Amino acid sequence: MRRLLRRTIFASGVLILAFLILLASLRLLAWFRESDASIPPSTTLIETSLGAVAITISGRADGSPILLVHGTAAWSGFWRDVAAHLSRQGWRVIAVDIPPFGYSARDPAARYDRVSQAARLSEVLQASTDQPAVVVSHSFGAGAATELTLRSPAQVRSLILVDAALGKLDPVGSGSLVERTLSTAVIAQPLTSVTLTNPWAIGPLMRSMVAQGYDGPLDHDVASADAATGDHGRLCNVAAGAVRRG
Repeated sequence: MRRLLRRTIFASGVLILAFLILLASLRLLAWFRESDASIPPSTTLIETSLGAVAITISGRADGSPILLVHGTAAWSGFWRDVAAHLSRQGWRVIAVDIPPFGYSARDPAARYDRVSQAARLSEVLQASTDQPAVVVSHSFGAGAATELTLRSPAQVRSLILVDAALGKLDPVGSGSLVERTLSTAVIAQPLTSVTLTNPWAIGPLMRSMVAQGYDGPLDHDVASADAATGDHGRLCNVAAGAVRRG
């Protein structure tokens, strides 16, 4: 009985040690990736009052602007096929990296709430176009896009929400012991490295989040719908034709 107990304890210790080594290895790999300051040639950094925001612009210079906003654990490359498709249709496509994702600068003050993200999007539009833009957002990116539309309606020609994850507006945490523990850097960073920033996990995660889309053009009649203002009921939740499966 004692021998079995010792073997069980030993095996448990080995498993825990292996898990910790895996966490440390993935965190180290993430650190190496994040320390690379280079950006792709197609990416441009827009300096905003809340830090540098990376964008990728494609399509006709005189085309109608359309801003593509990704969700959690994604970046502007999430819209790669969509951007190419819209560019062929004559749009001026602006795909943005919402901080802290992609090539955008991290905010030392961790201002990633909807109001701050909306302010970043507003400054990106100010620097990128002098026309109101169609704004297409996916998942949690819909919160920032909605906030942008409500706060700066003159910049938004229309709003399209794709599988929007709105929920509560920047909900306040419960402050529980578990929440405080998971939010500490020594715990949060390794867990994030294993999941949200793990190159081997991002592909399946994205495929699970994006539904099979309609392979057709973004209809100009849909895109020219009135921009939503202060009335939440007027927000356009029309995804058909906006996104195709990658």
